Amino acid sequence: FLKQGMGPDEVASLEAEQMIPFNEVGTNYPWNGCKCVASAVMLFVSQVDTASKIEAIRPVSRSLGGIRIPITNDLKMVRDPYILSKMFSQANKKSNEGICTSILVNTTDVEVMRNPGTLFKSRPGTFAHCFVMTVSQAGVYILHGYGPRGYTLLQHMQSKSSKYPLSFDQAKEWVETFELYASDRRGIWTKEVNQAYRNCFDVDLVALGCMRIGSQLDAYTTVNSLEFNASIVRENFDLLPQKRSSRRNKKPCRDGILAAEKHPPSKYIPDGGVRHYYIPEILRCGHCGKIPSNNGAPHKRCVR
Repeated sequence: FLKQGMGPDEVASLEAEQMIPFNEVGTNYPWNGCKCVASAVMLFVSQVDTASKIEAIRPVSRSLGGIRIPITNDLKMVRDPYILSKMFSQANKKSNEGICTSILVNTTDVEVMRNPGTLFKSRPGTFAHCFVMTVSQAGVYILHGYGPRGYTLLQHMQSKSSKYPLSFDQAKEWVETFELYASDRRGIWTKEVNQAYRNCFDVDLVALGCMRIGSQLDAYTTVNSLEFNASIVRENFDLLPQKRSSRRNKKPCRDGILAAEKHPPSKYIPDGGVRHYYIPEILRCGHCGKIPSNNGAPHKRCVR
């Protein structure tokens, strides 16, 4: 739409599929893809102007300049092991004032990004993942999809309908579990890390063959937040294209069909993780500035 010089309000005047055929959308932007889901959620909670839309999804879009890893020397200095705890604490305080906050969390596999590898055609077998956490007086929701062998956002919300919204105490516990893997500094995918990942996302990467005990773990997590309200969400729904009045060769919605298949798509080639050969070097905590101990154990949580 941007290439066509169109603004969000002009999209609302179009019919669905007028610019992009539905089959192309489903192929290029799978509904169970975590970046697709995170982008969709952020578009619904951002302001309705084009600039706000771009900034909302930039962190998970390479074409917009996102998903960037600091150079090695800078990365050593800026890692914040409890960056999500800090953001969640701030959002929790704002919720007491009636402010709703969406937090976009993106965990990148540093090793895969810097060394894509030459032995594999693709590198989907990784722990990298992104999701959106919303915090308000109504409670806390974790919004994400997990593909290609996981679930769509719809499936996730249906399976968690009896548990959502999380209380603030439950959400704090979830965040601390997430940080067991997202800020682990030992550099190794352990049974404990794998279980923490499974507790957060209901996905066992070892069982799927995407990671192995002892595989390399070098995670870099970023967070970005937006304040929103029900009015903004409603305005964004009004921007959606109109339902197509006539459509030939109607096809059923495939939400969840691929995710429910017992066998992964033919192009899915899990690489088993990366052989462990180094420990991510961190010179100081990106939040409190404390120099970690030599044994690699995390220092006492500096954010409550």
